[in-house]
Amino acid sequence: APINAWTIPFNGMHYNGKAIQIVPKIISKALVDSGSTLTQMPAVLYQKLINEICAGDKCVNKGGVVYIKDCEKDLAGFKPVTFNIETKSYKMAPQSFVQYYLNENGEKMCEISFRPIASSEA
Repeated sequence: APINAWTIPFNGMHYNGKAIQIVPKIISKALVDSGSTLTQMPAVLYQKLINEICAGDKCVNKGGVVYIKDCEKDLAGFKPVTFNIETKSYKMAPQSFVQYYLNENGEKMCEISFRPIASSEA
């Protein structure tokens, strides 16, 4: 989808009860998962959210994709992400942003399905 498709006025995010600080304070574009795409957000916000989700060294970055190191142990501990859009808050359950699958070697993989939007597109 074009990067300007499904854009929304976006003004905040929380993970595990903690506000993710946004720079600048208002971000006017984000692409939220519609069930067939990955949730995308400006790179600075993406990195702050990944840092919160993966606190305590729970994740590893492989080729720009973030995976949970130990699916069996850590998957149940992930919390919803709350998106603040205008005056409303919406929770995204971990089942909606962690993709669980077996790779070509039969290994269990848990991929964090958020992606950064390049700064030139945000």
